[in-house]
Amino acid sequence: MGNRQSSKRRESQIVRPNLASAVNPSLPPEAVNTLANCLNRLPLVLDKRVRDEVIRRVELVETPDTPEILLRKGQEPSGIYVLVSGNVNVVSENEKYVLREIQAGDCFGEVSVLFNIKCTADVKTVNRCVILLLRTSDARQLFTFPSEVTLLQWFQQRRYFDTSKLFNSHQLSREIALDVLQRSPVLHGWKKEALDAVIKTVKPEIIMLYPANSIITKEGWKGQEIFILVHGQVTFSTGDQELATFAAGEKGFSFGEEGFFTGTERRSTVRSSGPCQVITLREENFHDAFSQFTAEASLLQELNVKWKQQVNQRDAELYTKYGGALDLEILRMTLKQTDEFQHCPPGFLYLIALSMVIKEVRADEAVLSKRQYQDGGTLFVVLQGSAEVMKDDISASHTVGLKQVFWKAVNMPVRGWVKATELCVAAVFPEGVVREAESTFPDVVLLRH
Repeated sequence: MGNRQSSKRRESQIVRPNLASAVNPSLPPEAVNTLANCLNRLPLVLDKRVRDEVIRRVELVETPDTPEILLRKGQEPSGIYVLVSGNVNVVSENEKYVLREIQAGDCFGEVSVLFNIKCTADVKTVNRCVILLLRTSDARQLFTFPSEVTLLQWFQQRRYFDTSKLFNSHQLSREIALDVLQRSPVLHGWKKEALDAVIKTVKPEIIMLYPANSIITKEGWKGQEIFILVHGQVTFSTGDQELATFAAGEKGFSFGEEGFFTGTERRSTVRSSGPCQVITLREENFHDAFSQFTAEASLLQELNVKWKQQVNQRDAELYTKYGGALDLEILRMTLKQTDEFQHCPPGFLYLIALSMVIKEVRADEAVLSKRQYQDGGTLFVVLQGSAEVMKDDISASHTVGLKQVFWKAVNMPVRGWVKATELCVAAVFPEGVVREAESTFPDVVLLRH
């Protein structure tokens, strides 16, 4: 089974909830939904008959309050687990480090079951958990894993650590780093060979593990690195104020570019919210790539120029007042939360954020002047406060609220201006930069123009 328990612990109990699904009366609908969403993320082709059979055979298990080993490295897997609620960790040998925090809705144990190998790491609960379990024999009977998906590819897609030395030295880390860097807006347009040249120079480890609550970079430190979050979450804060938490997601998340390109001091402290996998890139990591790949060197130089332009046009007093709240990472997140840009890729948002000029406007003063409004080529997104469109001194009944984008529409007055209705902080940018981003990312279709 691979999950022997101390005799002092009570055995895990099968949960018998009142709510039930039609296929499996022991499962509440929310557990069925969790299972279905998890199955959708696996590279399996399942028809309705197989899905129903999975639901019928799966067990809903409640673990004790005390920690319990569910999978033991080197032992046969008991099955595929899906976490419904509670906290579960993947731990290193001797439980010295937490390598990964399993998120609700995620599965574990699938590697050993689907690839027919022994468990590759210890997995244990932290507290009382509700977990779905599909036994190994059932999973192997019902699931057919695609032959074209190799064990290495699965580890890469899932961002797993190779704790069992299944692959050649650094092979998995290189594959993961290549996949993440190809998706990074900082290195957009780089060829695989150029990225390989960068990855080969990263030492001592390509991907570093930061335990929970570790400082990755600190407010006031001089910036010299770009950080790429491969897996996990990081929290940005200034002083005692927490600003935002960012997750790596499937594409990774880059931060720290301002310090790398301009050498300015960090305005935010960044900590790992849980165990995090991070790639750290410094200037020396690019030297070999620059000597071999001139096109990529030009791309990074263009980005360097844009960063310096961004820093030089800033209102120093305003950036001192708001500190890390005006970091590019925060601006990118704000753009992602707007209706217009929510479906745009990170590189698209990156280009727009680099062009933004931050303004603080007092109540009743102009966010956009009459000339800017009439030309229609200036956009803005509200970071704080609100604004409204005016025709002369009369409200035109068009308001712009928090995290909304102003884009002059056909149903607005031809002539007018935009007034702050309270103290308003706005990120202003030209419509032309949106057109530039669209040409760089031709597959993007915006909600409105």
